[in-house]
Amino acid sequence: FLMIRRPPRSTLFPYTTLFRSWSDIRTATEISENMDVELAGTEANLVGYWKFNNDLLDETANSNDLTNNNGAIFSTDASFSAKSIDLELSSSQYLSITDANQTGLDVTGDISIEAWIKLEQLPSVTGNEMYIVSKVLSTGDQRSYILSIDATNKIYVGWFVSGGAVDWTFVKADNALTSSDVGVWKHIAVTVDVSAKTGTIYANGSSVSSTATNFGAGATSIYNST
Repeated sequence: FLMIRRPPRSTLFPYTTLFRSWSDIRTATEISENMDVELAGTEANLVGYWKFNNDLLDETANSNDLTNNNGAIFSTDASFSAKSIDLELSSSQYLSITDANQTGLDVTGDISIEAWIKLEQLPSVTGNEMYIVSKVLSTGDQRSYILSIDATNKIYVGWFVSGGAVDWTFVKADNALTSSDVGVWKHIAVTVDVSAKTGTIYANGSSVSSTATNFGAGATSIYNST
């Protein structure tokens, strides 16, 4: 179960701070009013909350603490918290948690994901996906959900059923990232209504124009991969 990762040879942001995962659809008001607020970790439907304030601990009772892979370091270059996690372009650094060690992250219905990110440069490698978060099994193409940036600087969220092999849905925002986002902190949030096969993408608390595309019949639930 991979949480914060960068695929090899991809260009990705160097810093991430304040990552949250919810098992419901956050409203526009909830996102805008709380995106730069420190939560208690006990809020309803909050299944994962990582501050990256010099540790990789989950602030919720689920205790979904992350593992540091390949030496990602903490940086004081953060938006409003004391620290952030620094993922270097020249490495294969990522943060992860295994399925056996997680609680509450097997979300199969509505989901919301939030993260503050800071890009060192815009993505540029055609055909590569720059993941912010993914829940995947590394073999067999078994995917649950992915929040990512593609090489044309579009933010998208995808969710899958049948192991990601038959039916899935992508929601993509074409205008979510521009050159003005390089070197500044930006809050990214997505909400997914799986039964309606729709989603909303937010940048700095405001929804951005996005479109949904269904493959096969589209996903009306999220596959529970390991």
